[in-house]
Amino acid sequence: MKRTLQSNLFLGLLAVALFFGCQAALINGFFSTGHEDESVHTAEIEPGEPARFYWDFWTPEIDTFVEDLKTQRLAFEERKAELASFAARLQAEKLELENSRRILESMRGNLEARIVEVSLSEQRNLKALSQTYSNISPEAALKILREMDDEVVVKILMHMKPDVVGAIFEQMTMEPDGAGVLVKRAAHLSNRLRLARRESADNNS
Repeated sequence: MKRTLQSNLFLGLLAVALFFGCQAALINGFFSTGHEDESVHTAEIEPGEPARFYWDFWTPEIDTFVEDLKTQRLAFEERKAELASFAARLQAEKLELENSRRILESMRGNLEARIVEVSLSEQRNLKALSQTYSNISPEAALKILREMDDEVVVKILMHMKPDVVGAIFEQMTMEPDGAGVLVKRAAHLSNRLRLARRESADNNS
């Protein structure tokens, strides 16, 4: 019995000694590793400078993050180049449209000037014709006017004196044409002449 108690006591003391020995070894190893790492991370530091610590690990997540940043930067640069090219095209098209607008304005100005010139020339010709037809007999004037278009006849009659125009219309009603074509045309020309003179008066008022 006594021998058994002594044996159990010895085993208990041995277990306690092993426990504390293991704990001491672990603590010593921890602090040794910490100092060794610190010596590695703080190597080549000048006296008086603060210690600098660096990461000495890399993970796949960091690789993925860096690659994503590179991809986004490339996409950004491509988009930036596309926008710059688009802006350049817009500017070129704007300049082209502006140039076309100036050309059209110049052409319109030339056309308007030409229309005015033609109109003035036409007015001079109409006045000359009306003067000529006024100086001949109504019979002779009618032979010429009946071959012209109604619009031209009205323009010529507008430059004639009312009594000359009346004589020509009277001659038209006296001409023997059988079907009364000249009479109807005289009435039509008289109405168009009235409307043209009223329009001219409105424009000049």
